[in-house]
Amino acid sequence: MPSAERWEGFQPGTCDDDVAHWVHYARQVGPEAVMLGSDFNSVILRASPGGACPRGLRHTGDLPALFAALEAHGVSRDTLDGSAARLLRVLEAVEARADPALQRSARQPSGPRDDLFLHDI
Repeated sequence: MPSAERWEGFQPGTCDDDVAHWVHYARQVGPEAVMLGSDFNSVILRASPGGACPRGLRHTGDLPALFAALEAHGVSRDTLDGSAARLLRVLEAVEARADPALQRSARQPSGPRDDLFLHDI
């Protein structure tokens, strides 16, 4: 991410990185092309506490803080809502093209996995 996307008080490793990336991508390709995906079910590096999200990005319950941070840096509510709509369209398109046998398998209940998280959050 270019340093031009950082602001006074920017804290690397926090959700400030996510906000700066969003702003950078929106400037490069237009805000209608940027969407927030959901990697909260996987093992990813989550933003640490600090910056614009005091508690970090631990789980989906912290998304309101991220959305407020994005709005504070010029991302409109309409753009955020459009991001959600784009994500739903992508998921619906994938679902429509998925193998029916795999769809049935994915809908079968399963127990929790011991290896889902490799480290504490």
